[in-house]
Amino acid sequence: MAELDHIVVAVENLEDSIGAYEEATGVRPVVGGSHGGRGTRNALLALGPQLYLELLARDHSQANGEHPAWLGAMDYAPGLGRLTTFCVRVPSEDVDDRFKHCSRRKVDGS
Repeated sequence: MAELDHIVVAVENLEDSIGAYEEATGVRPVVGGSHGGRGTRNALLALGPQLYLELLARDHSQANGEHPAWLGAMDYAPGLGRLTTFCVRVPSEDVDDRFKHCSRRKVDGS
């Protein structure tokens, strides 16, 4: 059974958005790191024991990377940003079946 793993929010400025989320929630998101080759970096905010919010921003120290459409969304997402996507988690014994299911429906599994 698939479960929600995390929610991705595109933000224009990671530092400003960390401050905005801390002000809104009372909890400061933790800087996660840079995604080499993808042109992004992130900060994470726990929403529960196995659920988190990922603030995803352009990493200006990198080239655009593999997902330029995502990068464009970040240019217009000040403050709390905009919902971009979500990611699910499946038990390891279900991975092959889930991959086949999504592939038949042309879902990008990256």
